[in-house]
Amino acid sequence: MFDGKEYLLPRRRQFVLDEKTNDLLEELAADRAGNLSYVVRETIQLYARYQDQLDEIEANPVLQQLMRRSAEDIRAGRVVSHGEVKSVLAPRAAGADGRGRLAGKCPLSPDGVV
Repeated sequence: MFDGKEYLLPRRRQFVLDEKTNDLLEELAADRAGNLSYVVRETIQLYARYQDQLDEIEANPVLQQLMRRSAEDIRAGRVVSHGEVKSVLAPRAAGADGRGRLAGKCPLSPDGVV
């Protein structure tokens, strides 16, 4: 194999798959002439790119600040559970405008904005 820089010798690996994952592998390989190795290689490379993107996103200072603020809000009890939001908004859904927006101010929001 060639990675663009040097030739790499293929390495044989052995691993165990559950039935569902094996079925998915075979289904994906069916569109690739039944080449299971190709699917495994492409999947690992795709996952590595995904992880690199996630690392880049998590390194963003703005996101880090938002996450710190969220953690502080949770510790300070400045949160509303999903159940509480549903119980307040469900009765108001009947008063939604034609675009699905709720009329009025949100009693759960500090500034009243929905």
